[in-house]
Amino acid sequence: MSDYKKQHYVPQTYLKAWADENNKVYVYEKDTEILKQYSKVEKVLYELDLYTKTIFDSVILDDKEKESIFSFLDQYKVYYNDEGIEKVLNDYNDYTKYYFDFENWIIRREDNTIVSKKSIRNNIEQNRFTIIEQNWHCIENEWESLVQNIDALIKNDIPLSSSNKYKLIEFMVVQKYRTIMALEFFKCITKNLLNSFDLDEKFLSEITEELGMAYFKQQMQKYQKGEKGIILNEIEYLKENANIIFFIPINKKFITSDNPVILINDEHFLKGKYNGMYFPILPNLMIGIFKGDGKRYSITALTPQNVRRFNNKIKYNSYEYYVTNYKK
Repeated sequence: MSDYKKQHYVPQTYLKAWADENNKVYVYEKDTEILKQYSKVEKVLYELDLYTKTIFDSVILDDKEKESIFSFLDQYKVYYNDEGIEKVLNDYNDYTKYYFDFENWIIRREDNTIVSKKSIRNNIEQNRFTIIEQNWHCIENEWESLVQNIDALIKNDIPLSSSNKYKLIEFMVVQKYRTIMALEFFKCITKNLLNSFDLDEKFLSEITEELGMAYFKQQMQKYQKGEKGIILNEIEYLKENANIIFFIPINKKFITSDNPVILINDEHFLKGKYNGMYFPILPNLMIGIFKGDGKRYSITALTPQNVRRFNNKIKYNSYEYYVTNYKK
């Protein structure tokens, strides 16, 4: 457990590039375009406990986490009231499995007297495991130096090393999947899978929320452990099958957002010539990923008009907020 409660789904180290001379960023509401915040990066684009695991993520808790949550129950005898029959819950896996129906637990002391469950529940639900949030440092700590290296190689026409290319693609793909928008995507997948079951609407909504959140955290955890999953599979594919173009704006700046990786598949947008995946990495630099042999990179300047078009796409792709380093 830890005190990592405020968890940024867009890293502070990334957002620093959009800070102005006061070390603050401008955060605008997507729908109204009203200025929501003018704040330092540590105060924007975060959720409390977004990546934190609790008992409500029971399907992805490991054995040590289950033990940490339930070991205090070793002093009691725990039963599950199954339609009038008291079924013994033998271990931490049983506790995890039946916690969804905690109201039907019966907890007894050694002398067989009943224990009040209110304090038991509070004890169980106060457990927080923040290893996912802590592990983001492994990718975030290198971002600033990586961007500096890329900026230097572009200015000096130096080849992009395979190591820097991989790190850039890795950060971009991870960012694509760690946002609130991505969380909604995982919930949508979960709901589609559950729709094949004849479930009560209220229960369907509750279980979609719980399992969708667990699915989201599971994919973050798989990536951090180096295990195959949605994130690592996409990173490995793009590493071998993607050409990179760096876009430099002329007399205008790129914005970013709470969902900064954008996919464009629109034949009406610049005649379809720019269909691909994009990620603004600095106000004056954006990366584009396109299907190819994975060995090329090039640099393209964008006119103010086209930068404005891309910024509109970034704004449209945002979940709730977009970010600038200037006041509109």
